[in-house]
Amino acid sequence: MAADKAAAEKVAAEKAAIEKAAQEKLAAEKAAADKAAIEKLAANKAAAEKAAADAEAKSVAAKAKADAEAAVKAKNEAAEAAAIKKAEAELAEQLRIEKVNADIEAAHAKKQKEANDKFEAAKASLEKNGAEFVSQEEFAKLKASKAAGAA
Repeated sequence: MAADKAAAEKVAAEKAAIEKAAQEKLAAEKAAADKAAIEKLAANKAAAEKAAADAEAKSVAAKAKADAEAAVKAKNEAAEAAAIKKAEAELAEQLRIEKVNADIEAAHAKKQKEANDKFEAAKASLEKNGAEFVSQEEFAKLKASKAAGAA
């Protein structure tokens, strides 16, 4: 009986050791599983943070691109407006110059007409008083013959 009792105790001790080893193994497996889960969560969190950072970077880049495009558009519109304003000013100046030239031509034509009218009136008056008019060639001949006759 003592041997049976010792054998039973030995079996109980072995059973307790096996149960203890199984519990330690389960605890180790649970700890490893927990550690793997924590690592997986950390990896997922890092991936999510990276994705968020990438999305933020893309958003910032898109905003910068949009801002740059808007600045270029505004600059082009300002340059176009300045070019239009300059062209309008040049056109206005050209129209002013054309008007001044037209006024000058009109004044010149008026003076020319007045001079022609005076010339015609003077010529008519001289012809009325018996003056004769000759061409420049005839005048040169008359002058030459008068000079030859005087010599």
